[in-house]
Amino acid sequence: MNSIRSLLSFSQNKDEPPFSEDDIKWVELVLGLKNGFDRHQIAVLQNLDELDVEACPGSGKTTVLVAKLALLSRYWTSKTQGICVLSMTNAAREEIQERLGSTFEGQRLLRHPHFIGTIHSFFSDFLAKPYLNSKGIPLVSIDDDLCRSQRRKLLQKDNYLPLTDHFVAEQVRKRLEDIKSSKSTTTIKYIEAQQWLAEHEDKSESEKRLGIPIYWKIADESYNAVRVSAFGGDKPFELPADLELLLKKCLEEVVSKGVLCFSDIFVFSNALMNTSEDVYKIIRARFPLLFIDEAQDTSSSQAKMLHKLFLSEIPDLDIITRQRFGDANQTIYTFDPPMPSDGLDPYPSSNVAKLALPVSHRFDQSISSIASKFETTPLTIAMQGVRAASNGGCNHCVLVFTEETRHFVIPAFAELLSKELAPFELESANVKVCSHIHKERDGAPSTEEFARTIRDYYTPYITDKMTKEYQQHSYLIDYLNHGRYLIRDTKSLFVGMEKFAEGVLRACFLISSDSLDDIKGTSFSKIKSVGNKHSAIKREIGDALSAVYTQVVLKSLTNKNKVDESDWEALTMTVLEVISCLTDRSDIDSSKVKFLDWHEVELSGTLLEEGVGERNNLYKHKFINSEGHIDLKLGTIHSVKGQTHTATLLLESTNRGPVFGQLKPYFLGGERASEATGSKKNWLNTLYVGLTRPTHLICLAIPESHKQSATRNITWTSQEFEILKAHGWKVARVREDCQLDFI
Repeated sequence: MNSIRSLLSFSQNKDEPPFSEDDIKWVELVLGLKNGFDRHQIAVLQNLDELDVEACPGSGKTTVLVAKLALLSRYWTSKTQGICVLSMTNAAREEIQERLGSTFEGQRLLRHPHFIGTIHSFFSDFLAKPYLNSKGIPLVSIDDDLCRSQRRKLLQKDNYLPLTDHFVAEQVRKRLEDIKSSKSTTTIKYIEAQQWLAEHEDKSESEKRLGIPIYWKIADESYNAVRVSAFGGDKPFELPADLELLLKKCLEEVVSKGVLCFSDIFVFSNALMNTSEDVYKIIRARFPLLFIDEAQDTSSSQAKMLHKLFLSEIPDLDIITRQRFGDANQTIYTFDPPMPSDGLDPYPSSNVAKLALPVSHRFDQSISSIASKFETTPLTIAMQGVRAASNGGCNHCVLVFTEETRHFVIPAFAELLSKELAPFELESANVKVCSHIHKERDGAPSTEEFARTIRDYYTPYITDKMTKEYQQHSYLIDYLNHGRYLIRDTKSLFVGMEKFAEGVLRACFLISSDSLDDIKGTSFSKIKSVGNKHSAIKREIGDALSAVYTQVVLKSLTNKNKVDESDWEALTMTVLEVISCLTDRSDIDSSKVKFLDWHEVELSGTLLEEGVGERNNLYKHKFINSEGHIDLKLGTIHSVKGQTHTATLLLESTNRGPVFGQLKPYFLGGERASEATGSKKNWLNTLYVGLTRPTHLICLAIPESHKQSATRNITWTSQEFEILKAHGWKVARVREDCQLDFI
């Protein structure tokens, strides 16, 4: 293993800490840290060996990583070897740009030979692209939706129709099996299958072929494929040999155009690793030091590839130095599960030295004491909450409600805030309302199961398609509506303009997808992957059209009234001019571009509040007996990971029964979170993330009795409420006047 000290221009004496007190004071000053680093953080900064850092929420993990990178950059000597920093997001890179961008050290980190970015971008740039280039395949686009649409188009061609018709017949067969296996003609499975078959019968042959599911994943460079299950995990195809060959040809033909899904990046990266010994020499020579941020979110397959590339035993080749930063208690992204504790390279590892960052500067000890009971991977040093005492908070409360009072849970929480927070805290409060599950359910909730999703508490709530800034849509008007939502949510025109610009560039892609070679050299080819999309479009289309485009888009995004069909026709006329300019095409027939069609946003069954014209994820509460008000943002716990709130309300939701209800033994202390497995461990990790967001106040909303199964309810008793109180909670019943009766 290479010594990192040898690449740095300071004392090589291993008995001395690598960075001096002046170095530490310098980086504290640059990062604007008033109280400086604590002893745990300094221990991490001074360690240059293989290391797993376990960091509790609010411990300044990313700040410590950025500080360490700045210190290393200050003394880094090599112009050909660099530091590699990988994560699932660009949080570390963005923090370097924001907090170190004006310094020499920060600017060095963002240039060759260093790499700071996502795991996806690393494998794409250093492995997948070289492999594809060696096969004469240009990488045009990494876009799941575009890739799938290309596959669907190919499957409409005559030579692929045997495969396409097989999938159509498979759809019909599945619905017939659902009907046959249903115990009653009134079950949801039976009704949905009957409805699907009736609609299918009315479709033309071409419509049936266009409707086949294409959630497939390429498994290897030979284009073997698996089905991607909506519930996680991959399933093999069972196809006759001739149809299996057609499927491989279809997948290969799309890849040959340079159009890939995100998962394909890892397939072709693996292909290079399996066929080239030089790639290991090149990568390890280039990056002798590897940092992985948010290590708990690295999937098992990604962890295996990273271990093989950087750490596997290869004759005459050094193993690099790796340090991982994360919190295993916050492992909540499980579509591709993380490395198991007994796997090849788990995080944290019993074979790797550990240091903890156990001091949370986000919250006080009252939240720390509650949250630590839900650690599935307990820290080696007990978590300490050290936020300074303030005028409010600490009375963390379980809000107990019934079917009759479910709509009053969020208003009652808002009223509690007015009593718990000081006026100056309330004025600037960042408050979130979250749940484990928010996917919409069909039909009105029953009296036995009335707390299924966020919409059972707040009916205007919008599900994931509007809450994710990166969400892709099937129609351009959905990008417009998404932009309108983002502007309301963030109060920033920029994010709304960016979202619509993303839709315009997507339209360019779809319009050019029949002949991808034609986009080379166009204005669109220059800007399709840039960061600031709106500015790039304006720059390419010229001043006159730019002024008109900006004006009509801005008007549509900020209009207080909903955009109707006539508004949309006027907007698309200008958008078509922009698309024509960007793609150098004057022959666009908008009637044949479904993506540009008008369609009404479905709001049926939604009881909108008075004065609310569109669904939204922002509940505005006017305090009772007061002129004051407060805004509460709603979303999933997943959507707020990494955030800090003033106060957080976590709502009961259902996943094969009430989530909090099924976690009751952990709330009451009957079972230990560290012994949980399967879905309960996942739910506990998600709960832990939610509990550790707020600085001041955490509340839970729990139904007093809720349906667990067809024959059983989960009911909370008065004795169990007393146990909750002994564990640091207040307990109160929600009333219909939005007040609380404390138990």
